[in-house]
Amino acid sequence: MLALGTILALLLVAVSAIPIYAVGIRLDPSEGKIRDDIKINGHGFEASKMVHIYFSSDKANIGDYIDDDVTAYEWVAKGRPNASGRFDTYFIVPDKLTGDKHKEDVHGGDYYVYAGRWNKKCWKTVDKFTVINGEIELDSEEGPVGTKVEISGEGLRKGQTIAIEYDGDDVDIVSGDEQTDSNGKFICTITVPESAAGVHT
Repeated sequence: MLALGTILALLLVAVSAIPIYAVGIRLDPSEGKIRDDIKINGHGFEASKMVHIYFSSDKANIGDYIDDDVTAYEWVAKGRPNASGRFDTYFIVPDKLTGDKHKEDVHGGDYYVYAGRWNKKCWKTVDKFTVINGEIELDSEEGPVGTKVEISGEGLRKGQTIAIEYDGDDVDIVSGDEQTDSNGKFICTITVPESAAGVHT
């Protein structure tokens, strides 16, 4: 007959041997155009319990609820985790969000993909996805340092903050819009910073 202390020790060893994985999803790729097929890898979920995938313009935190914290969304896929808590599935980037409380068109910009249980309506994990749909245009494609360049854009989400980079470094907007308007458009001006002659991004 085993002593109580021995039984507890055996239980502790058995429990410590159970692997614990953080719940998460990974998008492949993490950016794309409307109607592109995107793969989702999920891990750490409860085996055999269906996971529902939502695409949203609302930035939410784990634990937030659909229709309360997330009002602009589209259900896009589901996956059933295997015995290891993993699943692979695909979704098509939607052109509209038709959630119950708020409906909107999908435009270029950052969106969020949520995975969670339908019955609890509670997000379990979040990943960011960038829709490549907007277009930008320069009024001048060459000139010396100090040249003022007007940049216009359209096809973006409304009310998005604009950040301009020159060769990967932030550049100040000297005039014009600092965010997109209600139609997802903007026009702003920057000054070409000190840089060597040649092609720059």
